[in-house]
Amino acid sequence: MHALLLENAAYVIGERIYRDASVYIEDGRICWFGTGDVPAGTERISARKCAVLPALTNAHTHLPETVLRGLCDDRVLMDWLNKYIWPAENKLTNEFAEWAALLGCAELIHNGVGFFIDQYFYANEIARSVLKAGIKALLCPSVFDGCPEGKTIERQFAIAEKFIREWHGKSTRLYVGIGPHAPYTVNDEYLARINEIATSKNLHVHIHLSETQHENADSQKKFGMSPARRLSKLGMLNKRALLAHCVHLSEEDIALIAGAGATVLHCPQSNLKLSSGIAQIERIRKRVNVLVGTDGNASNNNLDVLEELRTACMLQKYLFGAEAMPLQDAFSMISSNAAALGCNYTGIIKPGAPADIAVMPLEKPHLQPVHDILSNLIYSANGTDVSTLIIDGEIIMQDYRILRFDEGEVLEKCREIAQAIWNQ
Repeated sequence: MHALLLENAAYVIGERIYRDASVYIEDGRICWFGTGDVPAGTERISARKCAVLPALTNAHTHLPETVLRGLCDDRVLMDWLNKYIWPAENKLTNEFAEWAALLGCAELIHNGVGFFIDQYFYANEIARSVLKAGIKALLCPSVFDGCPEGKTIERQFAIAEKFIREWHGKSTRLYVGIGPHAPYTVNDEYLARINEIATSKNLHVHIHLSETQHENADSQKKFGMSPARRLSKLGMLNKRALLAHCVHLSEEDIALIAGAGATVLHCPQSNLKLSSGIAQIERIRKRVNVLVGTDGNASNNNLDVLEELRTACMLQKYLFGAEAMPLQDAFSMISSNAAALGCNYTGIIKPGAPADIAVMPLEKPHLQPVHDILSNLIYSANGTDVSTLIIDGEIIMQDYRILRFDEGEVLEKCREIAQAIWNQ
């Protein structure tokens, strides 16, 4: 039996906020918090003057894009994709992708993220990096024409099927889905095939949806309906659907998504940077489960989900007024709302839950004083303020040092990879 005690935290962010409490973990699960006796030999970590919070969620990433960070700025989405990102992605190799994914895991860990959702190529390489890093992930291999790893949609679909066969159920820290890139890059035939395999194996389907006005207009022109209506017609709007961006949804679209029980993945900084628009999340979240993600490093350009949430809150207050996005509701979008996905992650500190926990020291000028700890987390903190990350009771990072792999080696390798991509 492995037992761990986080001692004397200033705040514990559970179903309510607890003051001056310890958290006791046994065999990967939270047993209690507050005060109590612990067995002899229990490992102890001081959480004095710290906040103990759920390990965070980053709900939309393209992890190997770490090596494309800063490759292209100041372009709208379709120029950014067609002229810069997709050509650069064609220069990635399996080896490059695995190192890049491990760099992404390092960045996530330093930002207190214990669970993330990814839609990208090279899912095998990302999976190996996730297991090496020790965090949790839902990986949805991308499927569409003209992409790396296999230039045709037929080849990409076969790669995704093989990944699902080989990785589904392999680990309680690794879950698999499938990721048709977007309605405008995947035809009805393959959307139907993707839906069939997802339904048969109860897998999540991760797709970009209504990211730009151009996408919506093009869908109306080609199909006579919105992208959301098209997915609904194909039977793809359901509780397993993960819909990234959703910047331009009509009332009908929101009603379809809400009625289906799908989840929206909100990425405000990427949407701003690519001039895609501002999703009306305050309207959407009252009817739909919403999670916040950063998008990939090529379009954000970091994986700091606390910074992302802060942007999300401020944008909704600009659109809907100062009372929009109250603190607890906002924090749930990077924590407990992910419990609905069923991936051995609850995003909340409570007895019986997996011990997925981040520890954030508060003795820093930008985190004092503390009138409301959630206010400090959302509006003052950075993800990298997290010093310790625990997943299933295992210490993944302690005192800002990653324990499972050599971070310096990863940084050096990824610098070499970025240079190689530039020089091709």
